[in-house]
Amino acid sequence: MIVYEVAVAAPLFGSLTYGQPVDTPTPLTTGIRVLVPLRNRSITGYILASVSPPPDLPYQIKPILERLDVAPLFPEQLIPFFRWIADYYHYPLGEVIQTALPSGLRAGSGYEITLTEAGHRQLPAALNALKNRAAWMNRLLEKGKLLPGTVKTIRRKAVMQNLLRTWQTAGWIDINEVILSPAVKEKTETVVKLNTALQESLSRYQLDTKDNPEETAVTPAVTPEGLKKSEIKTLDLFFCHCKGQPLMPRAELIRQYSGAGKALHSLAKSGLVTLEEQRVYRDPFGKVPPFFPKPATLTTEQEQVISKIKTALDIGGFQPFLLHGVTGCGKTEVYLRATEHCLACKKTVLVLVPEIALSSQLEGHFYSRFGDTLAILHSGISIGERFDQWQRALQGKVRIVIGARSAVFAPLATPGLIIVDEEHEPAYKQDDGLRYNGRDMAVLRAKFADCPVLLASATPSVSSFYHAEQGKYHLLTMTKRIHDQVMPEVTVVDLREKKRERKNAFFSHQLLTALQENLEKQQQSLLFVNRRGYAAFMLCQDCGYIIQCRHCKVSLTHHQGDNRLLCHYCGYSTTPNLVCPDCGSSSIVGLGVGSERIEQEARQLFPNARITRLDSDTTRDRKAYLRILDQVRNHEVDILVGTQMVAKGSISLQ
Repeated sequence: MIVYEVAVAAPLFGSLTYGQPVDTPTPLTTGIRVLVPLRNRSITGYILASVSPPPDLPYQIKPILERLDVAPLFPEQLIPFFRWIADYYHYPLGEVIQTALPSGLRAGSGYEITLTEAGHRQLPAALNALKNRAAWMNRLLEKGKLLPGTVKTIRRKAVMQNLLRTWQTAGWIDINEVILSPAVKEKTETVVKLNTALQESLSRYQLDTKDNPEETAVTPAVTPEGLKKSEIKTLDLFFCHCKGQPLMPRAELIRQYSGAGKALHSLAKSGLVTLEEQRVYRDPFGKVPPFFPKPATLTTEQEQVISKIKTALDIGGFQPFLLHGVTGCGKTEVYLRATEHCLACKKTVLVLVPEIALSSQLEGHFYSRFGDTLAILHSGISIGERFDQWQRALQGKVRIVIGARSAVFAPLATPGLIIVDEEHEPAYKQDDGLRYNGRDMAVLRAKFADCPVLLASATPSVSSFYHAEQGKYHLLTMTKRIHDQVMPEVTVVDLREKKRERKNAFFSHQLLTALQENLEKQQQSLLFVNRRGYAAFMLCQDCGYIIQCRHCKVSLTHHQGDNRLLCHYCGYSTTPNLVCPDCGSSSIVGLGVGSERIEQEARQLFPNARITRLDSDTTRDRKAYLRILDQVRNHEVDILVGTQMVAKGSISLQ
């Protein structure tokens, strides 16, 4: 008898034991998802190992209900890593794995309600007697069925659960458990494949066009007889656009010629082509990232640092490094050269960044150097794209993974180097669910993988610098900027003078002068505001009441664009109330400043300037961020206003 250790995606500490599925004779693989019974429901589980059943069990082991994956979703090497995290953070093992995997993969069960014959006859009269008749009741009468999503909402209220139980006892409805599919799955497309004879014709056609470049159509010698004009045209398009391959997407042919759909159906019927479903990977890049050339020479400090990292890669084993390098010293080139050496050693590389903005910057550098052997993992791409990127990394189709803190769980079987950029950033800390520190997990992952880890920052965290001083980390320093660039001059301006003068409280005379000079020189300017939104808080001028979040008890920030009051901690939002909830006064004003307010003020002061704002409100996804970045790079922006995103090295002003 085969039994399996399964970690279920539920708040249970430890794992459970389940038997072989009844309808699956072959053993199951470690790392796949399964559907298992847990009390009165079905839930997702993850197979950790096959184990020997204990002798003389006083109970019967329940079998696994269903196998959800053909191939594993994570390599076996990650299981000790997951166990350590669960133990250290006191978090359920199954939920640790669920956190690590791309969202949308969780399968489970729900309940479906079906109206019986008796219900069709008697329920309408019962509903007419109700004082408050909900919309779902009418839907049940009309459709005869309620889907799991609706049922889940209804069952949240105890009174509704009691009502459904009464109807079920009366025989008016049936409540049945159904298996719910995951939110994300593999994407496929229909491809057209030539039969053997046409593949030979394609080879001859390729030789003909190679000798006669002007030849662009399929000749009668290549085309079978008795075909309609639409079928010949479809084959002609296939031969011209298939790039020598016997496969071509059906959608591409239809895009080229609207009559191709019907023609392909006829060609498939006659056996000249076959229509097959083929997996395709969703592309998160959208377009090719900008090209960054490889520098011809390195600085002395870069050469010294790279040499030490290469030596560590050659020796192998766990070795933590802290790279303390000033801004502009060329840390990115160190990452690239170290990655290049690691790939030459037939290993993979994991690069962590604190924010999506920095990920987008590094993508361009790594893509320019290593091409499409790169995968990205962060919340700036869709769940389908994340699933595909995860699969490409798992299957070994990519050798480099770049991502935010959750990418520390990337399914790389043989990582040879882990890089943590801006290791001091608090954004590496996950503040809900599994509360982990991505930087610390990167060091731990490197220890499990027995490979070097490189932490880098211009301002290292106290803990990392302490470890370096104590000898736990190898300290690498880079004190000089590339091309001996001088650090920018910093001027401190006392804004209290502006308030006394009752002038613009946000823009000092020095700042206005500098902005005007930059505009006249056709140079770009960057305005950094460490808060998004329009006003930091809403204050009642009569009683001093400040509108707060009902969950966090912190002030709500006014976002004028959406006309919402938003909590930047938990995400709670509400519509602005012009009446004070405490004293009833209408003297509610917004105080404090955010990036939205600074953008508005800048537009009023410089109406002819091209001004853009860069924060999480204007960059809801990765593509929006890249679009603004391209505008800055192409000098389509004169003044860029933003939050911490603009303070990163990805913004290069001219």
